[in-house]
Parts: sequence; structure tokens; C-alpha cells
Amino acid sequence: MQETKPCEQGPADGRSCCFAEYDMTMPRVPICAEAQADWQVDTPSPGDEGRGALVQQNRYRYSPIVRISELARAASTPVTAVKYYQREGLLPPGEKSAPNQTAYDDRHVERVRLVRALLETGGLSVAVTKQVLAVLDAETAPLAEVFAVAQYAMTTPRSPESEATPEARARIEERVSAAGWCATSDNPGLETAARALDGLRTIGFDAPDDYLDAYVSAAASAARADVTALQDRDGRTAMAELMVIGTVLGDPLFAGLRRLAQQDATHDLFPVADTDEAGA
Repeated sequence: MQETKPCEQGPADGRSCCFAEYDMTMPRVPICAEAQADWQVDTPSPGDEGRGALVQQNRYRYSPIVRISELARAASTPVTAVKYYQREGLLPPGEKSAPNQTAYDDRHVERVRLVRALLETGGLSVAVTKQVLAVLDAETAPLAEVFAVAQYAMTTPRSPESEATPEARARIEERVSAAGWCATSDNPGLETAARALDGLRTIGFDAPDDYLDAYVSAAASAARADVTALQDRDGRTAMAELMVIGTVLGDPLFAGLRRLAQQDATHDLFPVADTDEAGA
């Protein structure tokens, strides 16, 4: 088998060309495109059948990321944010490839994106984010436990709040029961919804049944979409990630769409007169 061709034109940043060695019996395969364009796999010599095909199959594998700046760029995240995630223990350690170099891979890119979504879009604290990541990384944790952690993460008050009144809790339990839902009394959503009812009452609005049932119906449709989406995920890890991210980011997604729907409904129910027609 022919030897691999070294790259004569290094990467744009001036570093030496990266090579990947797939096992100790295989030649080093150039990663950069200039060398790959000329590199060919000869017909295997006797005893090497299959080896050439394997090398050719792996020739386009990405080289390891060896700088924080590269990791940040791959994850489309500011370098300062990635360093902060590292300091807070939110990223798994990389593999030391040299005294002053650490190698990262696709797992780190995915984790950076996940952490950013939890902190920035989901609005979770660092402490709660660590709890969510811990249950995601515990491969033996039942999916029901993963779901419970995600729910509590989103419903943990960011600031001290008074407990919901017994009347508000009873009202929510009544509407949930009327909908035929299978929900336990310790679900954190019960307290969250009941506190919202108490807040509405402070402005003299005692939400009628049809008002609450409209929310119940919309929530049921969204929850069904969440659970159905899990069936399309391959494997426990992928399901757990969507379960957590869907729960954490589903709240702002629902809130954003609700605001758009409110604008549309307002346009229909309370139309604004055209200024040109009004002045005619």
C-alpha cells in the first residue's frame, strides 16, 4: 500500500497539518483537503484485504479540536462563555494531547450547545443546570426520573414566592380531574398554576371554567406533541436529551407562540381603524 502524502500547504492559522491515525497498523491519513485530493488507496497487498477500504472509509474523519477557540467556533458560542462553562464544571474534561493542549470532540461541541440553551434560553441557574446534566449523564436513570428533574428545574422559583392558596390549588386540581389527566398531587406544575390563579385574583379576575379549560386543552395538545416526538428518537440518550430540552425550552416556545396568537386574536376582536380611512 502506498504511503500517505504529507500536506505541503498547512492550515490557514499556520499550524502544522493534522493527521488521524485509526489504528497502529494503518498509515496516517491527511485531514486537510489539499492532501486528501491526491491521496489514493492502492489495492491491498496479500494479507491486507479489507484494510484499504477501511482507511478509505475513514479518510474524511474530522481532526480533534485542540483549542478552546476552535471549540467555541464549532459550537457557535463566545469563547468567554465556553471558559465560564469550564470553570463552573458544566463541561466534561477534554483529553490532554500535549502539555499545553487539550483535545475536544463532538461530545464537547454538543454539550456546549446544550449548556447554552439551558442557561440562556431556558433561564436555569448554574446549580439547576448541573442537576439536569447529572441526570442526563446517569445512563441508568429511568426516563421518568429524567422527566421529573426537568420539570422541577423549570418550576423552581427564581426568587422567594409565597405558596399558592388552598383554594387555588383545589381549583386547578378540579379542572385537571375534569380533563381526565393522570397527574399526581406533588407535580410542581400544580403549585405553579395555582400561584398564577392567585395572581389573577389580585386584579379581581376570578378565571371561569371555560377560561381554564382553554388552557387545559392547549396544554394537553402541547404535551402530546412533546411525548410523541420522543418516539422518533433513537436510543435512551437521545430520548432523555429531548425530554429535558423539550421541557425546559418548551415553556418559552409555548409562551412565544401564545404572544403571537394573542396579537392575532386582538386584531380580530379589537380591530384598529385604518388611519387613512379615519382621516377621510
